[in-house]
Formats: sequence, structure tokens, C-alpha cells
Amino acid sequence: MSLIAVIRIDHEKLTLAPTVERVPSVDVRVVTNSMTDPETSMFFFLVQSESGEFERFDAAVERDDTVAEAMVVSESDTSRLYRFTHRSDTELLSPKVTELGGLVLEARTADTGWRLRLQLPDRQAIAELWEHCRSEGIAFDLVRVYDRHGMADGTVTAVSEEQRRALTEAYRCGYFAEPRETTQAELAERLGICPTAVGGRLRRGTRQLVEDVLVDE
Repeated sequence: MSLIAVIRIDHEKLTLAPTVERVPSVDVRVVTNSMTDPETSMFFFLVQSESGEFERFDAAVERDDTVAEAMVVSESDTSRLYRFTHRSDTELLSPKVTELGGLVLEARTADTGWRLRLQLPDRQAIAELWEHCRSEGIAFDLVRVYDRHGMADGTVTAVSEEQRRALTEAYRCGYFAEPRETTQAELAERLGICPTAVGGRLRRGTRQLVEDVLVDE
């Protein structure tokens, strides 16, 4: 019986890792049907930013040594569809997943790395994928494993330390209270980061908590 594995991977040569580190407030997701060919170097990405930080994103992409070519395919006020071509030394996990008989069901950025939802044939495939990442120097965290019927085999929250700190500080200061007892700007001052970064950490942290705890697939 095939398994669904949710993993987090991190490496400086992963696709767009330098860009996401420079512009952490954007959400980047690989368009799923662009991952069907494991040998391709060209992928489509949906980039979303509620604050419209696409100029900063584009500037970061120009300096990103994992990207050989970038083109905007379509856009709106809060999202853009890009076509990226990777450089030859960019770290890609999809070829190994395909080699193991698996599929990449979803891939999106998580802090400076990527969060992937994979369909794999068995636990041996998960172990082989972990070994591959270890040999390539790619940080690998297994977040959750469950079968195709949604029965959990193990769950660990994927909330990062930065997201955890932002969420807990927001809770303690009454950010989630009704009425709200503190502002995003005040939280930013407490955490020593900008308000935009606070908003991004709260949004991504909340989303990951919901997915890890409440959503089966």
C-alpha cells in the first residue's frame, strides 16, 4: 500500500532558496503538473504576496544562482505565475522521487527550504530518500506519514522555530484575543523583525499547524 509522506528539506542550492531567504514574506508553490518529467530543468511556480512584493522578489531572482532563466507568464495584484529554468547544479529531489516509484503531489516553500507532499510506495522508499538527502547534504525532516485513506502513521508539526516564536508571542500578548490586545507592529518590535515578516510567519505557521493537525490530505 502506498504512503503519503510530508517532508521538509533545506539546502542552499535548492530551487529559489536564496530568493526565499531574501524575501521570506512571499509564498511560492510549484505548479503540480509541471513536475511530471523528472529530467526537465524548467518548472512553473505560483508566487503569492499579499503585500505585492514582486519587485523585491524579481530583484532577488536576478541574484539567485539556482535560476538560469525566469519569465512572468501571468499576473494579478497578489500573485504571479513564473516559468523558471534551473541551473545545472541546482538541487532537485523530483528525479530521485520518480526513481523510487513515487510522485511529488505538492511542493511549496517553507522558510528557506521546501515542504513536499509525496506519494511513495513504502517506508523503504522513504528511508532511501532520506539516505539520498543525507549524501547530498540536504537537511531532511519527516513531518508526517499516512496511508492513502488518511490513517496517520506519525505526526510532527512542521512549524519552524521562528514561526513558533511568532505564534506563541502573539498568543501571549493577546494578538488573537477579541478585541485584539496588541498590534502587528508591536509584535514586530518585540521580535526584532519588520511587521511584514511577522505577518508572514503568523500566516505560514498557522497554515502549517492546520495542515499538520487537522487535514489528512
